[in-house]
Amino acid sequence: MAIGPALTKLMHLKRVTQKQVADQVGVTRQSVSRWCKDLSDPTTEKLNELSQYFGVPINDFFLDADRVQTCVPAEEEPPADTIAIPEFEFRVAAGDNYENDWEELHSHHARWYSADFFRNRHLDPKRCIRCTVHGDSMVPTIQNGDKILFYLEQDFTLQRVRDGSIYVLSVNGALKVKRLSIQKDSLVVTSDNTEYPKEIYSGEELNDVRIYGRVIEVTRSL
Repeated sequence: MAIGPALTKLMHLKRVTQKQVADQVGVTRQSVSRWCKDLSDPTTEKLNELSQYFGVPINDFFLDADRVQTCVPAEEEPPADTIAIPEFEFRVAAGDNYENDWEELHSHHARWYSADFFRNRHLDPKRCIRCTVHGDSMVPTIQNGDKILFYLEQDFTLQRVRDGSIYVLSVNGALKVKRLSIQKDSLVVTSDNTEYPKEIYSGEELNDVRIYGRVIEVTRSL
């Protein structure tokens, strides 16, 4: 299972000891020490408890340590050099002001990221939007209910599309999360789920397409 590197990083980010973790999930300190050293694995029940305690999806425990960016739930005091990204809900509207197309969900906890997550990608965290995906058109890459983080582009043009990358866009007011590519002067919109056909937009049809930005992270709770 090899959760040691991620567990150790999460403990460091939350500033807790092996004894504190052990007390929280009802095991001995020696058990937590063995988890951290990858000498044994927690049961599924204990892994769920660890997920709840650290406020992260179970998948985060299987990441390399340098990829673990989340730390603590929003109601706790965050460690230094972290940035909170709240969750938003889309409400695609007419007009050119993209920032009117979503609103913050105050009933949901923000997700905390290391500031290095944004610095290493040369991204302004103030332009990062986190939301929930609904639908199965990007299965298996993105499942229904997954959270995505995407970067809101400014003055976006077709020439700036990264071929094969996943973007958030709307077509005639319908919100989509798809892979994009450019063929000549046409925009090709592709689903990872092969049951969905490709969509191609060109000429005046492109006036109905609004590209918000590129997806930079997908998270999933099991």
